[in-house]
Amino acid sequence: MKPPLSDFETVVQAARSASTVSTYARAWRQFSVFCEEQGFCALPADQETVQEFCLHLKARRLRPASAELYLRAVAERHHREGLAFEPGALAKSFLAGYRRMGPERRTRRPLLVEDLAKILAAMPAGTLAQRVRKALVLTGFVGGFRRSELSELRTEHVEFLPRGARLLLPQSKTDQERDGRLIQIPWSLKSPYCAAKSLQDLIAEKPSCRWVFCRAACARSLPCEHLSARTVARTVKHYAQVIGLNPADFSAHSLRSGFATAAAEAGATDREIADQTGHRDLAQLSVYVWPARNWATNASAKVLENLTFSRDCKEP
Repeated sequence: MKPPLSDFETVVQAARSASTVSTYARAWRQFSVFCEEQGFCALPADQETVQEFCLHLKARRLRPASAELYLRAVAERHHREGLAFEPGALAKSFLAGYRRMGPERRTRRPLLVEDLAKILAAMPAGTLAQRVRKALVLTGFVGGFRRSELSELRTEHVEFLPRGARLLLPQSKTDQERDGRLIQIPWSLKSPYCAAKSLQDLIAEKPSCRWVFCRAACARSLPCEHLSARTVARTVKHYAQVIGLNPADFSAHSLRSGFATAAAEAGATDREIADQTGHRDLAQLSVYVWPARNWATNASAKVLENLTFSRDCKEP
C-alpha cells in the first residue's frame, strides 16, 4: 500500500492534470520493463540505455509525439528523484531526427456538414443511451468541443437563456489553471439541428443525473458515470462507417475540426472561431480554416471562371 502524500507533494502533483500524471506513470513503467528485460539500469539511465530505448521506440514505429512523451516521462522521473538526466541532449537529437524520418503523421479528416447530417439521420433515438450519443455528436460539432470537454460536461454547468444555451468549462486542455471558459450555443428552434434544444431535452429527461452525456444507467436508477473520451471517438468512427466513410480517417477530433471548417466556410473570422473552440494558437486553427476558405478564393477557380467567360465571348 502506497504511503499517503504529504501536503507539499499533493500541491506539486496538481501542477499536472490527472491524465498527464497517469500517462507519465504508464510510460515510466514501460521504460522500466524495457530496462529490466535488457539488463539496463533504469534510474539513473546512462547514454547507452537511452540510445537503446530510442531504437526500441523507433522499431515500434511510434509517432514522434509519442516517442517524445516517453522520453519526457523518463526525464521527469529523474528530476523528481533529484537526479540529472545526463542523456538529455542525446534524446533531443534523436527526436529532432525522428521527426524527419519517423512515420508519416496521419491527420484525421474533419466531418463536413453533409457528413454530419447523414450521421444524425442514421443514428437511432429509441433509447436513452441512443439519445445521449445523438446529442453528443450534434453538440460536439456545433460547439467545437474537445472530446474530454464533452465527456466531462456536468448538468450544473449548462444554463438555458433566452438566446440559447451557455456552457461553463471549469477546466480544459488550454486552461489548466481553471480560469473557466464559457461557450454559447444559440437557439435554432426551426432547424432539426438545434443543439441547444437537444441539450435541454436530454437534461430534462434525466433530472437526477449529474452528467450531461452519461452511460444512461440513470434510466435504471443505478449510479451513473459519464461517457469516456474513447467512447466519443468510437461513436464518431462507428457512424462514419455506417454512412459509408472510412472510420480510420475519423476520430473524436473530427467533430471539433468539422466545426472550424464549417465556420470558416460560413465566413466566421479566425477570432470568432477561436473564441468558440478555445484555440490559443491560431496557427493550429489555420490547418482547418485555410483549406475551407481557399475554395472561395482559389486561384484555379478564378482561372476556370475566366476561361468560361472567354469561351462564351467567342461563341457566335
